[in-house]
Amino acid sequence: MIVLNHDDVARLLPWAMLTEQFKRVLCNDTSVSPPRLQFELSDGAHDLGTLLVMPAWRDDALIGLKTVTIWESNRARGRASHGASYIIINARSGVVEAILDGGMLTERRTAAMSAAAASCLMRQDTMRMLVVGTGPVARSLAQAHAACHSFETIEIFGRREKAASEMAAELRDAGLPTSQCENLEQAVRSADLIVTATSATTPIVHGRWLKPGAHLSLIGSFKPTMREVDGETFRRAGQVWLDDCAALAESGDLLDAIAEGCLDESRIDGNLRSLLRSSRRPAPHDITIFKCAGFAAADLIAAEFALARASSGTVGASPRTLAL
Repeated sequence: MIVLNHDDVARLLPWAMLTEQFKRVLCNDTSVSPPRLQFELSDGAHDLGTLLVMPAWRDDALIGLKTVTIWESNRARGRASHGASYIIINARSGVVEAILDGGMLTERRTAAMSAAAASCLMRQDTMRMLVVGTGPVARSLAQAHAACHSFETIEIFGRREKAASEMAAELRDAGLPTSQCENLEQAVRSADLIVTATSATTPIVHGRWLKPGAHLSLIGSFKPTMREVDGETFRRAGQVWLDDCAALAESGDLLDAIAEGCLDESRIDGNLRSLLRSSRRPAPHDITIFKCAGFAAADLIAAEFALARASSGTVGASPRTLAL
């Protein structure tokens, strides 16, 4: 069995390369990825956390299964709030062939999908990026987009100022033009690209702040109770794309905007597969939205790519070296 840990997955899936892999493979991907299973766990008196189960498969090749745990109470104990593992199973024999660190796989595929969508929707003269959030996914979004596009400025906003300051400093040390954002409204009004990756349950970005031509990549709202932007954001949008249509049943951003009459399902342009196949591009003044709630086919594509690169030995590690 091949085991790829956190560092292995990060090394095997460089940002620009994984983004291009999604752009190539998703256009013609035939994998099956049913809606994820989500369980809210409780001990009877308290909500403990969330368990997500995300399968995907190709009948003649592989089965991929990701499990994700989300325990927000871990933050107070100094532990990671999210944990994940990814299992690769041979679709013909049922034998487990590999286990990958699911947390790093999720970070990489999420940020790379965001960058792939932005390559179709973001203005080419984009210079100012705003990252809302300070967790691992937010950090990955900044790195992935910066690997695929040159920005003059990247601002970091977080509800905890210390976390935003530390993240900006860390990315600046890595060579990115980052700074801490102190006024969110002002930053949104000037941003060309806005990416959000928070656990917010009420809108923190408002549509009235958006300038014409802005592109938003919304990552955080993956449950009906979570919301990062208001309905006005969707009302003003010229194009709205989803990573997968299952997001319509999962994201509070979408569900609440529809309930408020700010978004009709008929206005949703399609999913990431259809976006990458389409030659249609937004007008320069259009506000565009890519809403990502996560879908299992993307995990499978990223995991396959990591395993292929490990097998080739091009990054200094072979399956034999990593096998248990």
